[in-house]
Formats: sequence, C-alpha cells, structure tokens
Amino acid sequence: MNDNFDHLYGQFGTNENHLSFLDDWLETDVFTKICEDADSGDEDSVELVSELLFRVDSLMFHIENESGEQRIAYEIDTLKQFVKPFVE
Repeated sequence: MNDNFDHLYGQFGTNENHLSFLDDWLETDVFTKICEDADSGDEDSVELVSELLFRVDSLMFHIENESGEQRIAYEIDTLKQFVKPFVE
C-alpha cells in the first residue's frame, strides 16, 4: 500500500489542493452546528454526518488501493457535490 497522498495536492497537473473545499466546510459554523445537532440526537444531522463519513471512507478506499486518477477524481467530485449545498 502506498501511503503517499501527494496526488491529492497536484496530481492532475496543478498545485491546486483538490480537497480544500472540504477543509473549508469543516471549519464553518454550519458544520459545527450539524455536529452539535448530531450529538444531541437530531436524526437528520446524524444521517448527514454518516453520509459524509461514508463518502470520505469511499475516497480513502480508492486512494489506499491506488484505484487510478479517474476514479479518485470521481470520488472527489461526488464529495464536492455533497458539500456544495452547505457552502453556498
């Protein structure tokens, strides 16, 4: 297994951080509130956090198994689409 995740930071020919959108969202008050609500037992928030973890887990699976650039790009894109409604 290759533990080098440099490909997330420029694999596609740029110096762009392909996961910066996720970092940005995780630092928002919106995400903090979702986590607080999930901790308080709000089912919608629990489901949302579970879905986020599922998508991150899927991305990590493909990275760790060296699934290829196209598959990893697809996983990043689906994660980006999931987060998008919360950052607009």
